[in-house]
Amino acid sequence: MKKIFTLLLGCAAFLTTSAQDFEVKYYGNKVENGDTVEFLAKKVDMGVVAWYEVETGEELSVVNLTDEDLGGVCYGYVEEDNAKGYQFQICMGGECQPFNDNQIEKSFMIAPKTSAGTMLGFRMGQEGTTLVTLRLVILDEEFIVYVKGVRDDEKAAGIEQVDGTNANTACDVFDMNGRLQQRGVTSANELGKGLHILRNAKGEVKKLMVR
Repeated sequence: MKKIFTLLLGCAAFLTTSAQDFEVKYYGNKVENGDTVEFLAKKVDMGVVAWYEVETGEELSVVNLTDEDLGGVCYGYVEEDNAKGYQFQICMGGECQPFNDNQIEKSFMIAPKTSAGTMLGFRMGQEGTTLVTLRLVILDEEFIVYVKGVRDDEKAAGIEQVDGTNANTACDVFDMNGRLQQRGVTSANELGKGLHILRNAKGEVKKLMVR
């Protein structure tokens, strides 16, 4: 019995020291280490000039699960870029810092029980995709998430702004990969932030962006 008790104490100590200090979330959903998250480039029209850009902002955030300030470093690398991305930068932790030679090292600090957006941003020169690796190192933990920027001018032109009022009919909600997320949604207030595909009982499909 004494040996079993000692073993249990050892397991408890291991679990305590292995407790996760942070987690990464994409539109409020937990991201696993090594996952790829996707952002559709938004068209920014200034009248005289226009461009397409990706901003992860708070939509891709790091959550401090501890009761103390949590500091870390975010390393960024441009892995693939057939969309001719440019003006890469990360503003996580305050002042923005541009990528040098397609990579970056940016320190940050997160207050207890709060979250901080990754604040990765870049513009896309043509239709296609750009893949950026973000490697987060906090304490002795390392977490990698791949950010895939997609420039699809046809999809971007079809995005409509939602004011959070209500829809005309109940809809099923799908993500951009066609996976069912919710059924019977009647109000935009029921949707999380991000781009959604809605399908009503008549089979009509509509894209909606909730900010």
